[in-house]
Amino acid sequence: MKTEDIVTLQYADFGVDLYGNAVLASAKFIAENPQAIAAVLRAINRAMKDTIADPAAAVKFVMQRNPLLNEADELEKLRLVMEFMDTANTRADGLGAVKKLRLENQVDDINMAFGLKTKPSPDFIFNSGFLPRPADRRYR
Repeated sequence: MKTEDIVTLQYADFGVDLYGNAVLASAKFIAENPQAIAAVLRAINRAMKDTIADPAAAVKFVMQRNPLLNEADELEKLRLVMEFMDTANTRADGLGAVKKLRLENQVDDINMAFGLKTKPSPDFIFNSGFLPRPADRRYR
C-alpha cells in the first residue's frame, strides 16, 4: 500500500482523548522493587529518546531481532507512530508526562462506556514518582 493511500484518524479529533501507552506493575511489585521500576522507566525513556533522535538506527536494532521484516517498511511505520508522539504536551512536559485533568476525563469516558462497578482514581492509575526528572524526559 502506498503511503499516500493511508488515512490516519486521530481519536482526539473525534472527542476521544486517550493516553496511548503505559507501563503496568502490581502494587506488590512496586512496593517490593521500587528501584527496579525506576530503572525500567529510565531505560524506556532513554530508548524512546534514542529512537526519536535516530529512527533509522532504532529500526536496525529491530532488524537484528527479526530479519524477516522489511527495513524500509518498519522505518515508515515508526515515523508514522512518531508523528503522534510529538505533541505539544510531550514537547512541554516530556515523555511519560500525564495531565491529571486529562486522565480524570479519560477515566470518566471509560467508566461511562463500560459501566465499571468501581471508578478508579487517577492517582491509583498513574504514579509519576518513578519517572526520570522532567528535564531528562524532554527530547528536544
